[in-house]
Amino acid sequence: MPIPKRFVAAAFVVFVSHLAVLGIVGTRWPGPLLSNLIELTAGILAAAVCIYAFLRSGKFARRFWTLFSLYFVMRSTAQLGFIVEIYVLHKTIAPVSAADLVFFLAGAPAAMALFLESDPRSSLKEFQWWLDCLQVILVVAAGYFYFIYPAYVPSLPYGVDLARQRVENGFVVRYLFITSGFLLRAYFASNSLQRRLYAIGSIYFAACSILLAIADYELWADRIAPGTWTDLTWSFPALLLVILTAMWREGPEEARPASSHVRYQEYFRFFGPSIPVFLVVLMSIQMPGKRGWIVTSALVVSFVIFAVRLGVTQYAQRLSEQALRNSVSLLEATLASTADGILVVDRKGKIVSFNQRYVELWKIPESLLDSRDDAKILSFVMDQVIDPQAFLARVNELYSRPHEEDYQVLQFKDRRVFERYSKPQYVDGKAVGRVWSFRDISQRWFLEVQLRHSQKLEAVGRLAGGIAHDFNNVLTIMTGYLQLALNRNHLEPGIASDLSEVQKAVDHASSLTKQLLAFSRQPAIRPQVLDLNEGITSLLQILQRVISEDIELTTSLQPGLAPVLIDKTQLEQIIMNLVVNARDAMSKGGKLRFETYSRRLDSEYVQSHPNALTGDFSVLSIQDTGSGIAPETMAYIFEPFFTTKDPGKGTGLGLSTVYGIVKQAGGFIDIGSELGQGTKVCVYFPQAERTILPFKTKQSEIENMSGNETILIVEDNKELRQLTGKILRSNGYTVLEANAGGEAETICRDYPKTIDLVLSDVVMPGLRGPEVLKRLLVIRPNLRTIFMSGFTDDETVADSIFQDRVEFMQKPFGPAALLAKVRTVLNAAGGDSEKIPA
Repeated sequence: MPIPKRFVAAAFVVFVSHLAVLGIVGTRWPGPLLSNLIELTAGILAAAVCIYAFLRSGKFARRFWTLFSLYFVMRSTAQLGFIVEIYVLHKTIAPVSAADLVFFLAGAPAAMALFLESDPRSSLKEFQWWLDCLQVILVVAAGYFYFIYPAYVPSLPYGVDLARQRVENGFVVRYLFITSGFLLRAYFASNSLQRRLYAIGSIYFAACSILLAIADYELWADRIAPGTWTDLTWSFPALLLVILTAMWREGPEEARPASSHVRYQEYFRFFGPSIPVFLVVLMSIQMPGKRGWIVTSALVVSFVIFAVRLGVTQYAQRLSEQALRNSVSLLEATLASTADGILVVDRKGKIVSFNQRYVELWKIPESLLDSRDDAKILSFVMDQVIDPQAFLARVNELYSRPHEEDYQVLQFKDRRVFERYSKPQYVDGKAVGRVWSFRDISQRWFLEVQLRHSQKLEAVGRLAGGIAHDFNNVLTIMTGYLQLALNRNHLEPGIASDLSEVQKAVDHASSLTKQLLAFSRQPAIRPQVLDLNEGITSLLQILQRVISEDIELTTSLQPGLAPVLIDKTQLEQIIMNLVVNARDAMSKGGKLRFETYSRRLDSEYVQSHPNALTGDFSVLSIQDTGSGIAPETMAYIFEPFFTTKDPGKGTGLGLSTVYGIVKQAGGFIDIGSELGQGTKVCVYFPQAERTILPFKTKQSEIENMSGNETILIVEDNKELRQLTGKILRSNGYTVLEANAGGEAETICRDYPKTIDLVLSDVVMPGLRGPEVLKRLLVIRPNLRTIFMSGFTDDETVADSIFQDRVEFMQKPFGPAALLAKVRTVLNAAGGDSEKIPA
């Protein structure tokens, strides 16, 4: 910093100048005058550097430097007065002068700094400080009348030399008292800031005391005249302070470690204000000249100030006690109202404090709490946690490390989960105990577990959907060529039988693929507003054949049940999968009960059932009396390919399929089960408000599936595109082929004749099927379209499926299904196909 360097440089110049004057001129004229002027310059420079320190300091240091600058201003004023009296007014050197009075009173601001407080300023503390300052001024005044004023009194037995020596001794005593006070404040300082400030003051006043004592001895023992080396007594300490202050930086107020110093500091603060009273009494009693009015006035004023100070201190103490009671009351109210359990234990293992929530969380009996013994309570609660040994080891480790913080999740045998925080308790920087905080996070914990489980199922579902899409293309090709081969004439019986077995395997693979798509919630569906009761009733005859004769099937269906929006085939799949699972769980027979009812779920129910949703639901309940599900198995029942059945007796896709379908329909599943008691599965479907459609739909038969229309096939899979074209051409259709959306656009634009139908894949590189269709409709607005895909996870596809001019065909499909769908769409179009004007 440039300014501190300038101060240091200025101090060095002043010191060298003083040495030069004393060494070259000495006591010869104008040596004494120049020496006094340099001493004045040193005082002014010290005042300036104190003001500069004031400008770059905080509250406490600002007050400190204000008092120090005032001290040097008064000191410099006294020095200037001395110069004027001797060298301007040419007065004879007297034992005392007005300059001595100002110089002696300059010690008052420095002594005031001893009573500065580091606490935030308040009106009471400010008033106490001013009372202390009045006592300091009174002590300085008493010192003046004790040491200096008697030199004015002619009746006292003092000559000029003895009077001047008494004055100088008064200055030495003053410096010694101030130095002692600054040393004590530096030693007992509560933080580094105070310690450094009072250390600077101690160095300055110690230098003044030592040099002035030496100078007094030399001056009066050897009769040394002004202008000698003793004049450095006044300039050197001031210049030393300039250097120390210029290099000072405030820095952070770092607290000192707790020690016995804290106790002594409290003693100093309590008894310190009484020291000035003692000094006033001592000097007043021994004051030369027995000035009664001075003694009486000093004693009365000192005792009045001390009495007021004592009264203010007691009042402040009462306020502090009241504030402490309020704080304790607030703390107790806070502990009682918090949802966390709080326990405070000291370093000796004794319980200092706890709240009622802690007792409730750990279910601690009153008898144990009365003992206040943490070891006994710890022994009691150990059996509640899942891993008691690890729990105990961690607690003991924290007690052995009093300054360490810690966080842990505790799992209980009754399925509760706690967050446990532990932090040291400090008093004056010393660890005196440990605070334990316990929070019940059971609900949040299980929600997070279920969220992670749901995310895992979502990831598996996306993987399953992607695999199923590509596999469906392969199955479509296999199915197409198998059926073409089986339809050939004069096929050998053995070969036909083998191909039929292959066809069965392909059909089975197709079934598994559909289940994977249902789990991943990506199949192409046609939701309808259906009656659950009618759906169950229509399947009862089939269900009776699925279950064995020793299983009793009963129903309890609520009349007038609100309809639900779901694909008819998927509803059948849900019921069939759940019935098959129930049948397998009742190998020795039992009861199977179907039940439907309406239920409205609110936010309170959702909080206790994480998978649930709010709203009105129509519920399908299927309950069996089978073997039940083990608790450790319950977390995995919706995962694909997870099964408890023997190898070869289950794919593990039943419940995962149900899970995917119900989620896609906007509902949720609630399963309750106990080993040996059976299982109850409740499927919640959101209630629909539209008109119910008949549950059974009638499919018209198509006798002639050939035609002569023109069909554009858009398919990126070359083998599947060639197979589809082969099937259509063999039945009389004209076929145009495109492997992507761009090529399809070119064909639609350039083909001169009518294009009656577009047969397009949904998922393709680049443009997807719906995007291709939008571009083709710009060219030929009346195009009829059939989308073919293994799944549709895009909302635009789902929307377009229900448009009047768009149909959907799910992969895998065979030649017959393809021809039937094409013929149905073309028959429905009639003469509405797109024709390009000539």
